[in-house]
Amino acid sequence: MDVHDRFRTESHSETSGRFNERFLLSLASCKACVVMDDELNILPVSSHIRSITKVPAKEDAEGLSEAEQDLKSLKDALSDDFPVGPLIKKCCTLDQGKAVVTFFDAILDKTLRSIVALIASRGRGKSAALGLAVAGAVAAGYSNIYVTAPSPDNLKTFFEFVCKGFDALEYKEHLEYDVVRSVNPDFKKAIVRINIFKQHRQTIQYIQPHEHEKLSQVELLVIDEAAAIPLPVVKSLLGPYLVFLSSTVSGYEGTGRSLSLKLLQQLEEQNRAPATGVEGSLSGCLFKKIELTESIRYASGDPIESWLNGLLCLDVANCLPSPSCHPLPSQCDLYYVNRDTLFSYHKDSELFLQRMMALCVSSHYKNSPNDLQLLADAPAHHLFVLLGPVDESKNQLPDILCVVQVCLEGQISEKSAIRSLRDGHSPHGDQIPWKFCEQFRDLVFPTLSGARIVRIAVHPNAMKMGYGSAAVELLTRYFEGQLASISEGDDELDVEASPLKVTEAAKKGKAVVTFFDAILDKTLRSIVALIASRGRGKSAALGLAVAGAVAAGYSNIYVTAPSPDNLKTFFEFVCKGFDALEYKEHLEYDVVRSVNPDFKKAIVRINIFKQHRQTIQYIQPHEHEKLSQVELLVIDEAAAIPLPVVKSLLGPYLVFLSSTVSGYEGTGRSLSLKLLQQLEEQSRAPATGVEGSLSGCLFKKIELTESIRYASGDPVESWLNGLLCLDVANCLPSPSCHPLPSQCDLYYVNRDTLFSYHKDSELFLQRMMALCVSSHYKNSPNDLQLLADAPAHHLFVLLGPVDESKNQLPDILCVVQVCLEGQISEKSAIRSLRDGHSPHGDQIPWKFCEQFRDLVFPTLSGARIVRIAVHPNAMKMGYGSAAVELLTRYFEGQLASISEGDDELDVEASPLKVTEAAKKRVLEPHNVSVDEDLREAAKQVEEQMRAKIELDPELLEQFAIGGKEAEALEKSKISSSGIISIETTKPEYKPKPSGFDKTAKKRGHDKYSSKSHKKRRA
Repeated sequence: MDVHDRFRTESHSETSGRFNERFLLSLASCKACVVMDDELNILPVSSHIRSITKVPAKEDAEGLSEAEQDLKSLKDALSDDFPVGPLIKKCCTLDQGKAVVTFFDAILDKTLRSIVALIASRGRGKSAALGLAVAGAVAAGYSNIYVTAPSPDNLKTFFEFVCKGFDALEYKEHLEYDVVRSVNPDFKKAIVRINIFKQHRQTIQYIQPHEHEKLSQVELLVIDEAAAIPLPVVKSLLGPYLVFLSSTVSGYEGTGRSLSLKLLQQLEEQNRAPATGVEGSLSGCLFKKIELTESIRYASGDPIESWLNGLLCLDVANCLPSPSCHPLPSQCDLYYVNRDTLFSYHKDSELFLQRMMALCVSSHYKNSPNDLQLLADAPAHHLFVLLGPVDESKNQLPDILCVVQVCLEGQISEKSAIRSLRDGHSPHGDQIPWKFCEQFRDLVFPTLSGARIVRIAVHPNAMKMGYGSAAVELLTRYFEGQLASISEGDDELDVEASPLKVTEAAKKGKAVVTFFDAILDKTLRSIVALIASRGRGKSAALGLAVAGAVAAGYSNIYVTAPSPDNLKTFFEFVCKGFDALEYKEHLEYDVVRSVNPDFKKAIVRINIFKQHRQTIQYIQPHEHEKLSQVELLVIDEAAAIPLPVVKSLLGPYLVFLSSTVSGYEGTGRSLSLKLLQQLEEQSRAPATGVEGSLSGCLFKKIELTESIRYASGDPVESWLNGLLCLDVANCLPSPSCHPLPSQCDLYYVNRDTLFSYHKDSELFLQRMMALCVSSHYKNSPNDLQLLADAPAHHLFVLLGPVDESKNQLPDILCVVQVCLEGQISEKSAIRSLRDGHSPHGDQIPWKFCEQFRDLVFPTLSGARIVRIAVHPNAMKMGYGSAAVELLTRYFEGQLASISEGDDELDVEASPLKVTEAAKKRVLEPHNVSVDEDLREAAKQVEEQMRAKIELDPELLEQFAIGGKEAEALEKSKISSSGIISIETTKPEYKPKPSGFDKTAKKRGHDKYSSKSHKKRRA
């Protein structure tokens, strides 16, 4: 479809046809639709046509229906009345004619503070009736008439029928009235004013809804589509003058919530009981209400109208029930809506869609049928709903409290950004990136990715209860990766159940209370340790506790972690704690981000100046000398910091310390196995005294067990931990013995077998990953995929003597990850130097090439040790050095070379292929010394260079003189120029044929050549 071009963006180009599919499916439910093939055979989808019956015609002799007869009678009765008679003739229905008569009665009455409200569904002729009534008001002598609507586009029909009313009253355009159009490009040349000067100067002027201060001289005010204007604005427009007010109570102009449910109710109550008095601008108003029911476009009861209203979600006012209860925002969950199911035309899906659209229309966004197609087909748009607690025992749809429409933007190539700036034209979609690129001429920002909230609509009966803020907060956490990411194509999406579930852990509250007790205690040398597995909310609890410490008066707070990236969640919840304490950003605290490019603009400092000057400052773990004035020190992810560094950070101040005891942040070896054990022992027996900085410390330990992301005992969490090797702390047994390094062998690991998901292979993989995580490298789940799939990466393990009689896996003493690099073509190296960009991988060759501009080094091949991890209970025993020595011998060719594809690999027997390092193998020195070897290589290079600079004798022959010296001496006279010419007896030199001779055609015209002889000059 051509319309899909507007939905495509550079990063989201695949549109879907959900709207058309739903349209075709809906034809089966349309009673007035017949689907036939090319031979005019009725297809089964239109089987309802079999029961079609003839509708009895209720017509008179003139062929008019009962309603048409009544309309004709009304026109005949008022034909002699001016100006209402000519205007009634323009009406199409009886309801419309009665509405014009009611309007004209109010016009002739000229009562101050009179309001006439006209409400109807779409296509009933409201705007036309208003236009005819205003034309009658001009004829009745009203001078200052003002018209307002959400946009001048809404008044197109109104002004059209004002002009038709003038034509019926025989007003001549340009002679008795002029039409003025807007020059504002946003209004698209819409009519904004009509000047009438037949009787006296009269004006029909458009004003925007918020311009109520211009109504000082108004006599008649017309408010069209008042349901789409906020209720306080409508109330501000009312005053001591005649007001005509129209509202669409269904459709995209608004559900009439602000008008029908509130304003009109107040006006009706005041009209029934004037003594009660309605406050404000509504007191003392005379009120009349008109309702149009007869459609102009369709016959009465036409099934096409009801089908179209259902297809385009036009009549959704009655599809929005009031919520059965109003749960707390913290009890609500955010759900991701699968659009394939939403637009499947299933009975329950249709009811859910109607309720969603009712919420969208009830909010004061500008809506149109195109928005429904955008929601269905646009690949970058997604829908979320906020629901209360769902009772799965009840077979009913839950109440929708909030709807959020999100658009994914960004990921625009730099080339497209440059083209956009050059052409001055931005493609469809990606509004924020293109605006930012256009305003700031920034080519980097469009390459980033983000999400823009297009609209957020809360249930009209649940306003100001925090549901919108709760939805935005959960949505932010979802896009920050704190919640499980689910897309429309996931198999896990169960339409019957919930596509996305968010739960909160209550344990985090207990941790914050424990932290705050320590804050209020203000005991020197107090340590509170928080340990948990991944996804338990450690950093969030720390952030809230630090916000409480600021409120308690702590001035100098320092925070440390292996990297500022680890503190993203911590600082986020510090700011959320400030929001809960009603601290105002920029007024009472400032957030400072790092300018260090390695820190990627992470938060490194928060300055608070509400009570007095307070600071939350990030320091690197080794900067313990900066802690002289510290009152509270927070150590996040302490398990990933070396134990001596953690000990150096402890001192006579309050310390909050958190550690991930499983996962990629560290196995907690440095903390849980050593430091925490020492602290616990010192806490149980203070008299023993722990040496160093740990002596005399008060110690509390908190452990979080309840997960935030998963329910208690959720099998998905245990499966994911096993798949990504997250919970490997308990998979690493202590070695049964510690053999000498000379007794150990180096084994090459077959990765095909290692990742085969065999029971023994999985156990061996878990133990290997436990060693990798226990070492203080930066780890992530991507490393596991790198180990599995990267062709240049290989694994080796150092094992002790293997007893093959025992059917058990050996103890892993050391793991070595090696990356093969080099063998880069010289052409690629030249291209890399020219472009200033190095491809992925081959780090050492590319760095060497970049630093020294060397084109030879990248062509060589070598191996780089990516990481080497020794068993934590076998440190400083020489196993790492032994593994490196055997690995060096392996790559020098002293050991047999075995690859992953060798036939010798027995997958059944063992999950890895063993290449034993030759036990007691003797290393023999070279027969030639290093100096002699270098001298010999230098001689070879000199001979090659000498051969290159020698000239070929055959090439020199063409410049030789063929005559003899005696011939030159025979000549007694020498020319003044000193040049002697002699005849050559040497034949002409003919070079060897070497393909096409470019000078062959020009050789006959050479001025120095001749067919008979050739003279040489010397």
